[in-house]
Amino acid sequence: MEMLTRGENPVYDKVTRRLGAIVLVTLFAPIVIALWALRSVDRNASEGLLIVAIFLVVVFAGLFLLIHLTTNVWIRMDPMQRKVFHIYKLFGYSVSRKVYDLSQFDRISLHRAFRGGYRATLVGREQEVVVSASSKLGWVRRAAEQAATSTGLKMSDQL
Repeated sequence: MEMLTRGENPVYDKVTRRLGAIVLVTLFAPIVIALWALRSVDRNASEGLLIVAIFLVVVFAGLFLLIHLTTNVWIRMDPMQRKVFHIYKLFGYSVSRKVYDLSQFDRISLHRAFRGGYRATLVGREQEVVVSASSKLGWVRRAAEQAATSTGLKMSDQL
């Protein structure tokens, strides 16, 4: 289990971050095997299959990068500057960062997620920012409590 530390913390737990990659590889492997089998059966169609294979590799590589980027989100709260940073990382490198002023938020909400699991969010009048999301209630609760402690916001438990 990942330990939450001061500084940057992952929004999604390790299982969620790796699940997308596993699903893509599981879907991609049979397609590669089928293309390889077709190529060995019909040598005349190998040029057409090569084009299809290249297209599929590019599409699946793009999907893999997209899923990796959307599940590899980190959050950092700076109580001194009164800012919240949502950082999107690709293979450990920061790709995009959204900065929110802490004064925009009223509380931290701990609640059930839409499709199962649990979420902790910073809730404001106009927006919500996800602090933590996981199927493990304890992990999300610790993240919410840590965020409440570091920001001084009240935590509302809606479970």
